[in-house]
Amino acid sequence: MVRALILLVMSIASAQVSAAQQGFQSPQPGTMITWKYEFGDQTYIRLNEVVISGEDFIIYDPDIQRSSGEAADYIVEFSGVHSQSCDQPLPGDEDRAALSAIWPLIPGASASVRTGVNSAYSVAEPVKVELISNIEGAGDALSVQTAYGEAEMTLAVSPVLGMPVQVVWASGDKGQVLEVIEPQGGLSPTDMAGQDLGYCSELLE
Repeated sequence: MVRALILLVMSIASAQVSAAQQGFQSPQPGTMITWKYEFGDQTYIRLNEVVISGEDFIIYDPDIQRSSGEAADYIVEFSGVHSQSCDQPLPGDEDRAALSAIWPLIPGASASVRTGVNSAYSVAEPVKVELISNIEGAGDALSVQTAYGEAEMTLAVSPVLGMPVQVVWASGDKGQVLEVIEPQGGLSPTDMAGQDLGYCSELLE
């Protein structure tokens, strides 16, 4: 009886291991993300789509309704924290390795990027973000204090989604994911071959 109880407790504990204790897993191509942004008294809704994903990065179209297909329209995001447009030089290998090393997301972990705009990331406390998703624990995130050049912001990064679900700028402006829809196919690198991905095309070589 005692042995059975011990096994039960162990199984429950194993089931409760946080996704934050796992390595980075990028969202799949075709994932659709609805963001709501509040800048002052203005509110904007933007529909994003993940178009390509790799071991430590995703490339997405941040506004599929207004995209022109040029490199500046695409965003690459490394390890769920560092984002930049595809018309900017990519982080070097050391920078990417440093970003990958903050996973699993544990408070106190930190990384910096020296290529292009200097940026720094520091994992802080767990936070909860309300959003719609069929993925269990999608709104369970960790706060990541971010300095991107002179801009300061706080990200809420969801380990199970592999991406930020909230951003709050030091100015008070903010953005939050309202809904995440799992892929129904999505684009492959072949589908994107005719698009101007700028520096991001290096990630497909």
